Amino acid sequence: TIRYPPTASEHTSMCDLVVSSNDPAQPTLNCTFCSKAHHPVPIMVVEKTDLDYHDVELGFSFTKPLIIRNDGDADLTVNVTDVSPLPVDAAQWSVREQGAATIAPGTNHVFKETFTPGMLGSYLTQMTVAGNDLVRPSATVMLHGNGIAPIPIDNVLVMDRSGSMSEAAGTQTKIQALQKAANLYIDLLRPETGSGMGDKIGMVKYNDANSIY
Repeated sequence: TIRYPPTASEHTSMCDLVVSSNDPAQPTLNCTFCSKAHHPVPIMVVEKTDLDYHDVELGFSFTKPLIIRNDGDADLTVNVTDVSPLPVDAAQWSVREQGAATIAPGTNHVFKETFTPGMLGSYLTQMTVAGNDLVRPSATVMLHGNGIAPIPIDNVLVMDRSGSMSEAAGTQTKIQALQKAANLYIDLLRPETGSGMGDKIGMVKYNDANSIY
């Protein structure tokens, strides 16, 4: 039995042993041994350190993932925090997911960061990722985006009013399903409040011919 106790550092070792015997054909035998000492380490990789949200209309949100990957062979512990002092622009991010996480080798962890601009303009904030990677213990992530005025949408719903719409569609008729879908669609539109930024909708029905509601 040959035992190889690794030292505290990464290194490769080699040694030769001579085995002697009373074998007349081969009285000695040279044996070479090679071993490599390795201590598992975590390797932190932040997939994107620049999260660009581009243009987001006021009243809308856009979520991007902050992905941290462990390319090492030991558990990676990370902690995500806002930079200090906290930038004023950070308030434009309705969700800045932070905190600690343990990431197993070969896996990743996702922190979700949501940009919800409340005013027109360009905004920038930063977050820090700190981990137990001895080579790269920390990284700074930039988050930036623009809040822009809502862009009104012109919509037209074209609805089937032919006789086949009285047929069953599960537990309801096709026309009942159409009414629910149309109501949901209209509920998602932005109302006109006098700013001229409200969405517009028209409705057209058809069977053997079409007409405007």
